[in-house]
Amino acid sequence: MDSKSHYDISASDFTSENTRCAGLLYKPDNCQIPTPIIVMAHGLAAEKAFGLHTFAEHFVNEGFAVYVFDYRNFGDSDGEPRNLVNPWRHLTDWRNALQHVRNLDISDNERIILWGTSFSGGHVLRIAAKDTHLAAIITQVPFVDGLSALADTSPMDIAKAFLFGIYDSLRSIIGMSPYYSPVVGKPGDFALLNTPGSWEGYFSLIPDNSNWQNGVPARVLMTIGFYRPIQTVNRIKVPVLVVTGSHDDITPEKIALKAVAKIPNAEHISLDSDHFQVYGGGTAFKNNITSQISFLRKRIIP
Repeated sequence: MDSKSHYDISASDFTSENTRCAGLLYKPDNCQIPTPIIVMAHGLAAEKAFGLHTFAEHFVNEGFAVYVFDYRNFGDSDGEPRNLVNPWRHLTDWRNALQHVRNLDISDNERIILWGTSFSGGHVLRIAAKDTHLAAIITQVPFVDGLSALADTSPMDIAKAFLFGIYDSLRSIIGMSPYYSPVVGKPGDFALLNTPGSWEGYFSLIPDNSNWQNGVPARVLMTIGFYRPIQTVNRIKVPVLVVTGSHDDITPEKIALKAVAKIPNAEHISLDSDHFQVYGGGTAFKNNITSQISFLRKRIIP
């Protein structure tokens, strides 16, 4: 830990369906028990090491404890095949992470906040639609509607996705190794993310010492279009902060605003940002973290 930091970090793993998930617990110096705690996980095919520390550091210096975890099959967690993206598996991991956090001595179970980004921005909305024992939600550049994402996908790419997904699924059924499809590519490439700036933006989040591979088992291509957190957001009872980027062409602001309109107690912040500038290194991040801290101060007393 940096001697100038005002927090401590410790490993805090949990089990999800008999698989170890790796987590880190950030505790403020002179932490009072119980403490409000923010639970965080990353977006599409990403790991907790991809820039989440920056957010956690800001939150913990505001007096919040923070718990950050990797899904099964990702990062420091166990599980095979690696990089298996499945929103329903991720939701199970979120629920098990929450149970783990609620059992921590440090945790104030009346003041648990969920924080999600991009794909996990949809996950926290899904969790909050059912879990009535949360205090607030922060979701930035959220993925809220797979069908809307399909509408912006070319027929050729949809056909490829279907074929690759079928092929990988069949390989799985007969016990063969996965067929991997790229997570991120450049415009014109076949990849889950291939809009202008996706390649540079995604790789800007990855630490130099990372072993992350740019691929996911292609079976996800058959499911992602049917994942629609927007369908249940009207059931959310707790305050929600939705942060969007006005230049985001991965999870477009116009789609997120449809979800905002359905959430009973939602606040919305629009940043002059693309999908990746919200994570750090410039004005968009400064405005983002300032807005999130302001929301927390208003809604949660640390």
